Amino acid sequence: MPQFTNHLEISQGATFRKAFVWKSGGAVVDITGYTAKSQIRTSVGSSTVVCEMTTENGMLEIDGPAGKVTVVIPATVTETFNFNSSGGVYDVELYHPHIAGEIMSLVGGMVKLTLQVTR
Repeated sequence: MPQFTNHLEISQGATFRKAFVWKSGGAVVDITGYTAKSQIRTSVGSSTVVCEMTTENGMLEIDGPAGKVTVVIPATVTETFNFNSSGGVYDVELYHPHIAGEIMSLVGGMVKLTLQVTR
């Protein structure tokens, strides 16, 4: 279960950018050295991955001292999104740099897609 829930609204054909900050007891958690992975799927049980975002592919950016993870999905990617009317789901996982197998689920929730009109 993620640390917190945050629903996303993505506009098809537009760059999407959303930042999340990990805090514990009101203090920012330094995530220097962490990597991250996130997926958007049509449903929790779906085998279909609509979009995979990682620190490696540049769609997840980490500012370690600020405890911040920013999701950046280029317009060229969002223009390919075509969820059904029930939307999708996502979560963001952080991978500890020094403890193999230690994964923290930072945030997750529903994804609503607003369809592009101007093309």
